[in-house]
Amino acid sequence: MRLEYAAIAIVIIAAAAWLAYDNFMPREFTVSVKLADSQGLPINATVQLYADDRLAAEAQVNGEANVKISAKKGAALMARASADGFIPTRAGFSGAAVKITMQRETARTQKTDFVIATGYANLEKKYGAALANEIKTKILELASAAQQYDGLQTQAIFLDGNYSTVGEAVNALQPAYLLIVGGPAIVPFGEAETPLKGASGLGFVAMQDPTVPTDNDYGVFPAAEYDCNECYPDVAVGRLPDGNDTKSESRILVDLLNYAIAAHEQKPVLDSMASLVSKDSYGGHLHYSLYSQLGNRVVDAPPNYFRAMQASDGREAERLAIMLASLGPASALFLSVHGSSPPWPQVFSASDGSNEYFLMARGLPALESQNFSDKIILADACYGGNPYRNENESLSLMFLSKGAAAFVGSTTSALANRKVSSHEFQDERELLALGSSTAFHYAVLKGLANGERVGDAVKAARREMQFGVPADELTAIQYVLYGDPTLKTGA
Repeated sequence: MRLEYAAIAIVIIAAAAWLAYDNFMPREFTVSVKLADSQGLPINATVQLYADDRLAAEAQVNGEANVKISAKKGAALMARASADGFIPTRAGFSGAAVKITMQRETARTQKTDFVIATGYANLEKKYGAALANEIKTKILELASAAQQYDGLQTQAIFLDGNYSTVGEAVNALQPAYLLIVGGPAIVPFGEAETPLKGASGLGFVAMQDPTVPTDNDYGVFPAAEYDCNECYPDVAVGRLPDGNDTKSESRILVDLLNYAIAAHEQKPVLDSMASLVSKDSYGGHLHYSLYSQLGNRVVDAPPNYFRAMQASDGREAERLAIMLASLGPASALFLSVHGSSPPWPQVFSASDGSNEYFLMARGLPALESQNFSDKIILADACYGGNPYRNENESLSLMFLSKGAAAFVGSTTSALANRKVSSHEFQDERELLALGSSTAFHYAVLKGLANGERVGDAVKAARREMQFGVPADELTAIQYVLYGDPTLKTGA
């Protein structure tokens, strides 16, 4: 009997070991990869294969190839393909074969490089004739600076002249870059239906933001035939906003145009960065790849010197000054925090899972007096770039009015990939393959570090978002660039 029990035990142990090996040990197998455009023509592209979000293989594939990978049984498999002239494409797959259909970028006949557009009658209505004329003069100066210092053929368009709408001007001139001058009262934002409608687990967000303010529609050519045209504008669009006020005596547009002119004369430098990160958004990826190269200084939020919103000891201003001093030296700021919804004054906050903590709000002397000259601000915060706040209630306008070269933020609830909080991603290719705002911000930063104009960096980041993935589609549509899209950083 004892021998029988021993034999049974050995069999059980062996079976358990085999099951453990079969399920948890990586195994090598070959994946058949096929690439084609929408017409079925083969494409030569770089292909990356991922298993459970980790890069398993990378190869150059000309139409079709077999690629060896190593992955655990049951691993979630995904392929990403990229090629010049096509939208980067991600596709999940199971088994040993994947077919990727890539979208070709829209062909165009470019008649000018850069268009600066505004509604002059609306400027007069909001600011009066004298200030509207001063804004017009500054727009013409910016057009001249872009031509003189960057060699960009530039046209300033004042609507109700040769063109009645921005879209009409873009369709006629087919520029590479478009700068809209003014907020919703001057040139309205587009309103897209949220891609989250019907998405599993995201119904509340869809109900909260049924439409998404966007500038993407202004960059879409009539010939565009993407699966999601508003996700992938072919024109790099930026805007100099001025708040949702209908009447104003503010000189903010004159100031922002002056900053843009100066940035053509002397390029802002991108050589360092700092990140203000809510504790529930923190990820180890912030210390690797490009973040590491730029010496990313991570300022935890809430730091141990902050108290909960419900508590006050009268030293909030002192603690805010400490936080700003930590961020101050960096040339790029990444704000991975929580944001408040309009129409109330904008607040950035942080959470430790138990309490919410104020970080930034308009009207705080230490913040309002801070110098943000030439900084690139990337805000991964809900409603970070929402246009429907008055000038003195908007943090994005505060950054810009204090000299920031560009602000990139979402107009509605932003969706980051929470996997970065539970897994450490050291390879930037894995980070970009995650999609959502996590990949978007990294792609913008990467483009700028590689010498791209900020508009091109944002446009390329949108192209990293995958059609058919609701969170990616939302990210592509909701993020706006506040600043001159032709801005280039210096060494």
